[in-house]
Amino acid sequence: MMMEKRLEWRHFYILEFRGFCWVLIFSLVLSGCVQNRVYIYQRGEQRIVGEDIPSSKKSPFWAVMLSIFPGFLWHGLGHRYGGDRERALLLEQLEVYSLGSASFAAGLYFVGKETKVLGKGERQELFFYAGAVFFGVLGILIFLGTWFYDILYAPKVVQGYNAGE
Repeated sequence: MMMEKRLEWRHFYILEFRGFCWVLIFSLVLSGCVQNRVYIYQRGEQRIVGEDIPSSKKSPFWAVMLSIFPGFLWHGLGHRYGGDRERALLLEQLEVYSLGSASFAAGLYFVGKETKVLGKGERQELFFYAGAVFFGVLGILIFLGTWFYDILYAPKVVQGYNAGE
């Protein structure tokens, strides 16, 4: 008589959690590679690829508009429009870290939920829920903070760009 080995639903959660951890590690490593710059030489001077060449005045209104709507999905667009590429890159990286923190919080929440279903203990369940709340709030605060920073300071960046600073 042959016994069948059945996979229970909790095995799938463990596999999904492991996959989530690898995706999180990969995204953190990849976000650390974003800072690399490519240099080109043009007429004897060194320039960064994609660096703005001041040619015309830019509008602070459009900087704010870029910060509000597309900026909610891609932080730093107002600063990028205004020519401050370093600050835009910092805001983009902070957005990636905030999304990673919120994703980690979601993972902790579901692991805590699984712990409750399996009856492994109220203390472990509380630990996972507390971690989920901490990382979730941290991710939300960083996400909203960088977005509001881009909205508030993009016009100043554009005014500095127009003044030639």
